[in-house]
Amino acid sequence: MTRLTFISLLVLALCTMACASKVTIGEIQKDPPTYDGKDVTLNGEVTSRLSLIFWKTYNLSDGTGEITVVTKKALPNVGAQMEVTGRIEEGFSLGSQQSLVLVDESAQDD
Repeated sequence: MTRLTFISLLVLALCTMACASKVTIGEIQKDPPTYDGKDVTLNGEVTSRLSLIFWKTYNLSDGTGEITVVTKKALPNVGAQMEVTGRIEEGFSLGSQQSLVLVDESAQDD
């Protein structure tokens, strides 16, 4: 194996490990602890949106479930098809009930 081929394979492997994984919202809701704090990519339709002074959210549904996305970007229109990458975080926990949100990566402070 040439050195260039080895380096190319190494870079590809590292990129694959560092990239957010594509999952369904249903998978996240079935096993929240597995995804809490992890980066994921979700696809779905915007079902609602809410903008308060410093807080922008929208709900994303993919047919397997629905999740709230927190963002600093402009809110998408209801009905828009979206792909969003971000980190799954616990929104709140009350007894055995847990609410997870997706924090849009571009919404995180550097």
